[in-house]
Amino acid sequence: MKKALIPLGLGLLFGLIAFDSCASLSTGAGKVLPPTVKAFLETNGPNLGAYEESDVHELAAYYRFDRRYLAKASLEQVWAHYLMIDPRVAWRTDMTSFGVVYDPGQDRLYGSASEDLPRFAVGQTFVLELTLAGFLKIPVAFRISGIKPSEHVIEFVYLKKNLSNGLQRISFLAAQDGKGRAHTVIDHESWFRSGHDFRDHFLYTAFHEAIIDAFHWSVLRAGRIPAAPLAAPDPFGLPASY
Repeated sequence: MKKALIPLGLGLLFGLIAFDSCASLSTGAGKVLPPTVKAFLETNGPNLGAYEESDVHELAAYYRFDRRYLAKASLEQVWAHYLMIDPRVAWRTDMTSFGVVYDPGQDRLYGSASEDLPRFAVGQTFVLELTLAGFLKIPVAFRISGIKPSEHVIEFVYLKKNLSNGLQRISFLAAQDGKGRAHTVIDHESWFRSGHDFRDHFLYTAFHEAIIDAFHWSVLRAGRIPAAPLAAPDPFGLPASY
């Protein structure tokens, strides 16, 4: 059984960001923007593709966090749903609000009011608004660095300008219940490092867990896919059945 990956998630996670930019705006990109995303774009410009990604060649140097879910649907169904979910729906939670996505293929910046909002693709850079502790709002950005259909993998990388650097990866694995029914294990891994041990140990994980949970419940609920959290994974591998 192959391990599949898909990253998504955020947190104190992606940290505050500062950008310089210049790409064309799609119709509607400047409308209905979360306040922090709007201020971010006005200050720094829209060319979100111009910034370097975190150096993730040495993941052993990063802190690691893992979160797992069991989706009661086949691997093919769950994978297809995650790839085709409307990003506005995926991040419509109490802790996250969709802001904009820069699509390098079209060299355009799309907002929540854009009628032709693209689905997930490699190279897209997202800016969202996080709501932490119910009142603190900050903009966060990340890029889709890889989508591997044969391995069921999507990876999101932090941008170098963030307070925290690193990588997020979600793995999709085929599983079966005791009656042989097809299910899917979703394994969401995060590697992160901010240079501040207190923040990484005590703040990042708590906010990250809540934001990641909200993201996955939003995606799975939109697809009407029943799901439940799972315990932390066995470090020696994930089972094909349970």
